[in-house]
Amino acid sequence: MAVDLRGLPRIVSIPRLTRRSRLIGMGSVFGKTLRDARVPLLLTAALLGTMTLAGGVTMSTTYGTAAARVELAAMSGNMPPMMRGLYGNPVNVDTLGGFVSWHYGPYFALLAWLGHEFPIPPWILLVVVVVIALVFVFERWRKRAKQA
Repeated sequence: MAVDLRGLPRIVSIPRLTRRSRLIGMGSVFGKTLRDARVPLLLTAALLGTMTLAGGVTMSTTYGTAAARVELAAMSGNMPPMMRGLYGNPVNVDTLGGFVSWHYGPYFALLAWLGHEFPIPPWILLVVVVVIALVFVFERWRKRAKQA
């Protein structure tokens, strides 16, 4: 019994990973996930970074003097319980970091919650759709190249 091997593809050797890539996990499933979700991760980081910078600018322009920051701390300490439930307990709101985490922290939590509320996070669905679309595009290019 003979086997014809002419139509089968050749086995391609797997490229060796560098020691650095192995140490940071880029040759694993974790690394593939990071590579596949590069754009959504960068967009989310850019959005959160922009929100943090905007919060810092808001704090510095609105509460630029020490007296205004003391007044902010007093006002946030006298909030009704319903508003404390929405914004959280005010801790060091007279500092830049305290204000940004107190005022914008719920929005960051909301973004994280929206990603985990659905069975599959929306940005992962976006990545999957883009990857599937690219597979179809490359397959079409391959067929055109084969015909030419």
